[in-house]
Amino acid sequence: MSLDPANPGASRDEGGGAPARDDAASVSAERAPFWRWVPAVLSVAVFSFTVFKVLAFFLMPVALLLGLLLACHPLGVILGRRFYESRPQRGVRHYLLVLLLSIAAFPALGHLYESHFGVLSHTDAASSLLAYVAWTGALFIPFYAGSGVVELVVLRAAARDAERVHLAYAALLGCAVGGVALGWVALPVLGIPGLCLVAVHAAVAAAAPPTRRWRIAVGVSALVTIFGVGSAGRDVQAAMMLGLQPRVEQSTRSQIGRGATLLHAGWGKYAYVEIVRSADGRYVFGAYNGAVYWDTPVRYERDPTLLQQPFDSTVLRLVPGAGAFAVIGAGGGKQVQQALQEGRDLAIDAYELEPAVVAYFTGRGRDSNGGAYSAPGVRALAREGRGGVREAPGRYDAVYLADAGNFFNYYKTVLNFAFFLHTREAYADYVSSLKPEGVVAVLIMREVDRGVSQRIHNVLDSLGLARAEVANEKFVLTVAARGGDSASLRARVDRAAAGTGLAPSVTRPVDPSLANPVPTDDRGGSYIYALYPLATLEGVAVAAVFALVAGVGGALALRARRRAPPWLARLPPSRLLQAVALGASFTLLQNAVILDLAKLTLDIHDAAILGTVGFLVPAAAGAALGRQILARRGVAVALVLGAVAASLATSALGAAPAVAIGAQLGLFVLAGSWFPSLLRAIEPDALPGALAADSFGAAAASVAVFFVPVLHGVDALSWLAHGVAALAGLWVVVTARSTPVGAA
Repeated sequence: MSLDPANPGASRDEGGGAPARDDAASVSAERAPFWRWVPAVLSVAVFSFTVFKVLAFFLMPVALLLGLLLACHPLGVILGRRFYESRPQRGVRHYLLVLLLSIAAFPALGHLYESHFGVLSHTDAASSLLAYVAWTGALFIPFYAGSGVVELVVLRAAARDAERVHLAYAALLGCAVGGVALGWVALPVLGIPGLCLVAVHAAVAAAAPPTRRWRIAVGVSALVTIFGVGSAGRDVQAAMMLGLQPRVEQSTRSQIGRGATLLHAGWGKYAYVEIVRSADGRYVFGAYNGAVYWDTPVRYERDPTLLQQPFDSTVLRLVPGAGAFAVIGAGGGKQVQQALQEGRDLAIDAYELEPAVVAYFTGRGRDSNGGAYSAPGVRALAREGRGGVREAPGRYDAVYLADAGNFFNYYKTVLNFAFFLHTREAYADYVSSLKPEGVVAVLIMREVDRGVSQRIHNVLDSLGLARAEVANEKFVLTVAARGGDSASLRARVDRAAAGTGLAPSVTRPVDPSLANPVPTDDRGGSYIYALYPLATLEGVAVAAVFALVAGVGGALALRARRRAPPWLARLPPSRLLQAVALGASFTLLQNAVILDLAKLTLDIHDAAILGTVGFLVPAAAGAALGRQILARRGVAVALVLGAVAASLATSALGAAPAVAIGAQLGLFVLAGSWFPSLLRAIEPDALPGALAADSFGAAAASVAVFFVPVLHGVDALSWLAHGVAALAGLWVVVTARSTPVGAA
């Protein structure tokens, strides 16, 4: 099937045709305004947010996986041009089918995890991770291809009137913002099942016939089902979330299978929080996104089988009587309980990132940890610990990073390239919050260490701190203090550890292979070298660049030899390259602002929300106002260069988050206007080629977003993003057209 160029409203079908009624419906749908298909775009945005939240239940580099899946977007554009351009309603209906299949695939994630990554045997964890990421990505290829079909349908509908293309593109960006905002606000109430229903009903609204009866039916169905899920209560949603989890040792599902009781389940600010009581009633476990992160006794008692207790006692004994003690990653308050039961009269600040945990243990669950968070002298603080100790009004005798001593935090540290808890600047903050004789202590699990503790030792050495390590068969405790006299510190640690059964402390030299680079806020992602050597990561990055060049070169070669399909042949080579550059620029800018904000806030979650909304809202405004922005070429050039300079200046100066966003608004508005300008400068039949090239550039940029911070730092990504933005923006300004191609 193809469109007759002389009559865009007619289709040429060989071998007969559909009944007259179907033809009339098809032509009606083909000529429908672009806004009719906008609910499908909202469906894509909401479900993309949902997929992100579901994948967070499993250990993987989620951002990299979702970026790679963008490579499926051009496939959807090509399929849309081949099969759905004259039948847009059929394309949206097929997208609805793919959406339902993708929702049905959620339970398979747990089975894949069990088979590929469930036992994390630390000798083949890297290969298991790669296999799991590959199979997980395969499950969602159809959905991301379907999103390409939807985008083509919307822009193709607008392309019939080139003056409306910029409005359609603004609607696409607006729906992306709406999907993130709706998901963020509705998730605590509706949960994953409710968001899936929102995505399905939005798709149905676009796929259904545009009659009043259908609209009423879809609206009533959406209200009834979504309200039903929201009012069904936490128990029903908790059962659904348990069904998503893999049957592995560290999951809440396994704990409940062994007789544990679910005390609390619900979405917190950062994760899906579950708190369960063990079958014997002695312990409470806390899980984030289905994975158990911490445990705490209901009533503290000495237990020689608990191999972490001697380390907690050692750190507590390093604090003088009536001293000040800070715990970062306090969870359910195990260290707080131990301090209280050992009779230490301490002022304790327990920092726990997830507010839902603090709310539970200071509210209806206060007896679940022996009332530790309500005891005199204890402050349970729901905030990021590094910023908390840095801004604390007083000084501490000890800062204890106890959360590093668990299985999942190790992999979180390794796989997250924006992790600010164990960097050089972080330990400088911890030391600056100490009294003159104060110490910093960090606990690491030996079986998953694989160089993480040695990289931390390298950080401590770079700050000129004395350090001492004490270990048993399960944990390694590192203690650091000012002064650089490790021998004196070891003697102090040994006195504190007397009677605990721990061996004398040592100061291990750093393995030369782990000496560089020192993990910093700019290069916090260097912890991933514990899984993958630097040479391996560099090789993968080079291969990705080669694949990008080969892809663009192949498209140009096909066009030069006149073997390219019509939708690509009608796109001039310069415009193809421009579309790739614009897709890359847009993705690089969005992620650069997120990571810059993460460095300022020390919180990747808040940075992702603030950065996404702060970037896409002005970009949508720029798309709607693109014609006016680019009307005067000289002014537009000055705007591009000035906006890039202002953006780089605020990034380099480390301005406050609100200032950083505000100073870059001009650049974000301009970035939103560039792709609509390209669409006005090409023939309508070249639209699929431009969309495919733009998506290809975005996918390539997503790979850069992962590898550039790991290999060169977040600042390098910011410079790359702004450099590409300056070149792409100037290219658009110079080649912009005042009237669209084909206009009378």
